Amino acid sequence: MAGQNPRALFVTCSDSRIDPNLLTQTSPGELFILRTAGNIVPPDGSVFAGEAATIEYAVSALKVRDIIICGHSHCGAMQGLLHPGSLVSLPSVKAYLGHAEFTRRTVEENSAHLTDPDQRLTLTVEESVLVQLESLKTRPSVAAT
Repeated sequence: MAGQNPRALFVTCSDSRIDPNLLTQTSPGELFILRTAGNIVPPDGSVFAGEAATIEYAVSALKVRDIIICGHSHCGAMQGLLHPGSLVSLPSVKAYLGHAEFTRRTVEENSAHLTDPDQRLTLTVEESVLVQLESLKTRPSVAAT
């Protein structure tokens, strides 16, 4: 089997409804895919996790130059971020969502006028993608390119 040569790193939520190849109309092997709850990219210096290794391998070993962060509507992780009380029985998820605290605070501080829960969730998903892009830039392998 020949080596892989993906065109992009595609970071998306672990939600089972998302099919990156279907969304992008690509074939297997064209994307290097990283799936995490809420498409969260923990910043450099966080507890070492698989996300760091996947990003580093994609950028440094596979020479991927394009990185896509794909949020999605009705994201359960972002819903949990907005309602941490719902995560009492999911301590690992709650801890992981700590990496999205900046997103939660930004939405809380800047969108008090949004009372519709669906609009607030949509804003949270959108804000999270922007925050994850900034977090991605803290990764040495990404910053070096």
